[in-house]
Amino acid sequence: EILPALPEDRVVPKGSSDQPWNLAGLQQTAYQNSPVIQAAWAEVVTAQGVAQQAGLYPNPEFGYQGDTLNTGNTAGYNGVFFSQEIVTAGKLNLAQQTALMKVRAAEANYRRARFQVASDVRANYFAVLIAQERVTLARAMSRLSEEVYDAQIELVTGGESAPYEPLQLRVLALQARNDVVKAENAYEASWRKLAAVLNLPGLMPAELDGSVEAPPPQITYDAARSAMLSRNSDLVAAAAEISAAVCNRELQNVIPIPNIN
Repeated sequence: EILPALPEDRVVPKGSSDQPWNLAGLQQTAYQNSPVIQAAWAEVVTAQGVAQQAGLYPNPEFGYQGDTLNTGNTAGYNGVFFSQEIVTAGKLNLAQQTALMKVRAAEANYRRARFQVASDVRANYFAVLIAQERVTLARAMSRLSEEVYDAQIELVTGGESAPYEPLQLRVLALQARNDVVKAENAYEASWRKLAAVLNLPGLMPAELDGSVEAPPPQITYDAARSAMLSRNSDLVAAAAEISAAVCNRELQNVIPIPNIN
C-alpha cells in the first residue's frame, strides 16, 4: 500500500529573504516594543521628577486680604501679604538625596528589564533555530523510512520477501510522518513565543540569520562571578535602596526641627 504524501514543508526556507532576522535586530525590536521596558522607563522618569521636586524650596505666598469691607460705608481693613517658609536643618538636601537614590534604583531596575528581555529574545531565537533543525531531521528520517519501505515492497513483488514483512516498516514510516507534523507544530509554537517576546503577536514566520552550530562564548566561572558582583542590576538596586533608607533616616531625625515662616 502506498504511503500518504509527506505534508508540505511549513518551515521558512533559507535564502527566501533578502534581509533575514538576526539576533541583534530581534533584540532591538524587542527594546522598542516591550511593555516591560516601557513600564520600567516610566518608573525612572517618575523617580527623576520626584527627585527634582524634593529639592525645590517651598513656593512663596503673595496675596490680598480684606476684612469688614463696606461696613458702615467704610473701606474696611485692606492689605497685602507675603510669606516664605525657610526650611531648616538641611531637610531639602536630605530629601533630595533620598529621592536620588530611588532614581538610581529605578535605573538599575530598568537595566534589569532590558537584560531580561534580551535574554528572552535570545532563548526563543535559538529555540526557533533548533526547531528548524528538528524539522529538517524529521523530514530526512521520513524520507529514509519511505525508501526502506518501498525497497521492501519491491522485494515482496519480486517474490524475495514474505508479504507480512513490510507491515512493520510501514508502521515505522507512518510514525516518521507523524514526527514531521509534530516537529513543524513545535516550530510554529516556538516562532509564536518569539513573536510574543517581541510584542508582535501577528508576526509571521520568517527566515532567521544564524545557526545552532555556532560556538558558545567562552566564559569562566571567576569572570562571570566578578561581573555579576560588580554590575548585577539587582545588587545595584539593593545598594541604592539601602542608601535611600540611610538618607531617609537622617531626614526623619531632623524633621522635628521646625521651619521658619
